[in-house]
Amino acid sequence: VQDELVARYGEDLVRTGGLRVITTLDYDLQKAAEKVVAEGAVRNEELYQGKNAALVAEDPRTGQIFAMVGSRNYFETELEGNFNVATQGLRQPGSALKPFVYLEAFRKGYTPDTILFDVPTEFRPAQEDCPPLQEFFNDENKECYHPENFDGIFRGPITMRDALAQSVNVPAVKTLYLVGIPHAIDLLQSLGISTISRDQNLGLSLVLGGGGVHLVDLVHAYAALAADGTAHPQTMILEVRDAEGRVLDSYRDRPKQVLDPQPVRLINNVLSDIKARSGLFHRSIGLTVFPDHEVALKTGTSDDYRDAWSLGYTPSIVVGVWAGNNDNTPMVRHGSSLLAAVPMWSAFMKQYFSLRNPPSEPFPRPDPVIAAKPILQGNYAPGRQIHTILYYVRKDDPQGPPPEDPSQDPQFANWEAAVLAWARQAIPNFEEEYNQGASSTIPDALRGKFPPFVHISAPSPGEFVRTTLSVRARIDSEQPLVQVNIYWNGTLVGTAERFEGEKSYELQWEFRPSPVQPQNLLEVEAVNTFGETGRASVIVYG
Repeated sequence: VQDELVARYGEDLVRTGGLRVITTLDYDLQKAAEKVVAEGAVRNEELYQGKNAALVAEDPRTGQIFAMVGSRNYFETELEGNFNVATQGLRQPGSALKPFVYLEAFRKGYTPDTILFDVPTEFRPAQEDCPPLQEFFNDENKECYHPENFDGIFRGPITMRDALAQSVNVPAVKTLYLVGIPHAIDLLQSLGISTISRDQNLGLSLVLGGGGVHLVDLVHAYAALAADGTAHPQTMILEVRDAEGRVLDSYRDRPKQVLDPQPVRLINNVLSDIKARSGLFHRSIGLTVFPDHEVALKTGTSDDYRDAWSLGYTPSIVVGVWAGNNDNTPMVRHGSSLLAAVPMWSAFMKQYFSLRNPPSEPFPRPDPVIAAKPILQGNYAPGRQIHTILYYVRKDDPQGPPPEDPSQDPQFANWEAAVLAWARQAIPNFEEEYNQGASSTIPDALRGKFPPFVHISAPSPGEFVRTTLSVRARIDSEQPLVQVNIYWNGTLVGTAERFEGEKSYELQWEFRPSPVQPQNLLEVEAVNTFGETGRASVIVYG
């Protein structure tokens, strides 16, 4: 609080001006947080040689901080107790950044059912040679980046949903490559994580904790997820008066929609999926479940186990916990040390539900996700073909046409070699029954298997209908188009047919919709020469 006041009014006025300050801290929750951190840090010291911890709780609906504990004991000089890890400590976030990388993927058109292969993979660094290995499972290239999983287990084909919920590393690194490091960093910056920037030249290890963050900033970034994509300025101050009682400042909410709700809802749906996360927590799953309350959760650990994190939230509270040592000494890594921060987070959440008794607050449900490509639908062997995702998608446009030559992607050779090495070991008769006739280009077995892709740019979802409705849509198809249809509430109202072999089309159509109902469905349908149909729709209001 004092730091925020000094930033606003200067040190002299704060020290000598007799300011009277009302904070956002909740007395009961603050006391509960202090007790949880003190007891949890003592437990971690005994079990894992992790002597300190910090906790921040924020209301995502307002940005107001309910509770903040910067160390286990402010007066414990041996542990630098007066150093506020929550606001001053720049710590590696480990896997706690993964939700934002997957969020960027969902924004681009990947889906929670998208298949990635969790297999030992050599990633080619920029401007460096990293050839595929002849005996992949028995060797490593020193020139390459080869992440491993916390438990040393590789799971083979896995959905983005399970990979995120279970914090699996190789799919996360692949996802960061697919979305692009600069785009992921821009997203983090837009959510208030200013300590990670493009000029730091961070590589693919960013998604596993490269860079440094403040706990208080990470909690605020998660608050935008809890608030359905809306950010509220973070504060610990409700009101400031001078010595004469005049109000110098008071809390004013300034909400800003920083993320589209749909990809946020997909992330919340994944992180609140108890079944999906059970593969990570096993017997400790009870720490993450609260009767009558839907709670999203993500954990994180940094390199050499110097930092442990737990970030969890509902629509009404976000709680972040860090555990570790101020001097960056690693904790002991064994048994349930992965959960060094989770018990503290869980204990505080129980106190919150007991003290506040909030109603059950389910997260808003995402719209159904439609994807034409099997690899985006959870099918990793369409047409008895098994390949890396780069075989089927252009990384910047996963829902669009497949790549003509996947080998042009610099990561393709290594990803494909790793997938095929797994397939030869895991699938009986792979050589005889799979990938017959496959080449470096898209195989004949998949030609014509992708229906036209339709994207409606106007009207926008939720728009209100006026006298005339303007429809704008982009259609891309692997095969030539033959027909584009426009439907209003299920009734055909327009058709375009003369394409002369075109595979891409910009639809522009105006009509007077009738009848207009309180809620209306506009659909655009495209048909290609194979008879395959692609469709997109929006809801508009009357």
